[in-house]
Amino acid sequence: MSPSGVLYFTTGYAGQVWKIDPAAGTGDYRTTAAQLVAGNGAATDRGHRVAHERRYDDGTDRATAVPLANAYSVAVDAAGRVFVLSYADGHARIHVVENGRIRTVVDRGLDDAAITSLAPAPGGGGVLFTDARHGTAWQVSDRPGGSGTAGPGPAAPGPDTAALARPVLRQACVGDTERLFGILADRGGDLYYTCNDATQASLYRMSARALAAAGSGPGQRILY
Repeated sequence: MSPSGVLYFTTGYAGQVWKIDPAAGTGDYRTTAAQLVAGNGAATDRGHRVAHERRYDDGTDRATAVPLANAYSVAVDAAGRVFVLSYADGHARIHVVENGRIRTVVDRGLDDAAITSLAPAPGGGGVLFTDARHGTAWQVSDRPGGSGTAGPGPAAPGPDTAALARPVLRQACVGDTERLFGILADRGGDLYYTCNDATQASLYRMSARALAAAGSGPGQRILY
């Protein structure tokens, strides 16, 4: 959901992002026609290793004309920019859609990192994403930020050349058995996230104050 009340959703293997804007239709989500935001529906093979998608580095590609593979998650930042997570050809990629154009801002090998969710970042700029394998939450901007691999572990083929990606929470989970999955930030900057292991799932809270002071977790377990 965008700050203006527009509902965005992905179609998974069909590789598309759609939106429903009641203000531009009937005023009701149920009866307003959906509009295509990104993905031409061409990359419909199942699995994370298909190769129909490519990197969109220069921001000139029309978002609705390119294939996206396995469109998995979508988030909208405070400025209305649409970020979409896709899996293709052994890569996890985050793309940003703005003014009808698409640009790749994160490209990591699935064997090096496991990006599992997107959420709007507190304070406005960009989105948060989680690295389940390393238990780290990252914030990615929407503006070019030079070269470099923005993540732990070996470098993915092709660095995150378009992204200002920085870790905002390290060691989010307890021990080596839990894996970081979903994350949300409230308006005050507190983070809420889930960690799963083989037997249970736990919900944690990391306050903005503690985050600014330490930058590492785990936070307070509030539900398990």
